[in-house]
Amino acid sequence: MTRSALAMVLTDRANENRVILIDSFEPVSAKTKLFATMVNTLPIKSKKTLLLLGKGEKGIARAASNIRTIFPYKADSVQALSVVTYPFMLMSKDGLDELASVFKSK
Repeated sequence: MTRSALAMVLTDRANENRVILIDSFEPVSAKTKLFATMVNTLPIKSKKTLLLLGKGEKGIARAASNIRTIFPYKADSVQALSVVTYPFMLMSKDGLDELASVFKSK
C-alpha cells in the first residue's frame, strides 16, 4: 500500500513537470554558496523543493540544509507525504537509482 501511494504521487509530480533530474552534483561541492548558485539557475527559484539524495551525496545534504527552500531526504527512505508536501523534486541520477531500488525490493 505504501509503495503504491508513493508511485502514484511520483507519477503525478512527473506528469506535472515538477521533477528536475540532474546528471550529478559532482561539480557542486559541499559549499552552500555553490549549491545555491546551481539551484538559482533552475526553474525552482524560491519554491519549496524536495531534494532526493543517493548514498554518496552526504556533502550535498549538508550544503542544501542551509537553504531555506530546499529540504534534503534520502531517496531510499522518502514517503508519499514528503513528496506531496513540496511542489518540486530535485534529484541526481544516483538519487533516482536509490528511489528505483525502493520499488525493486520485495
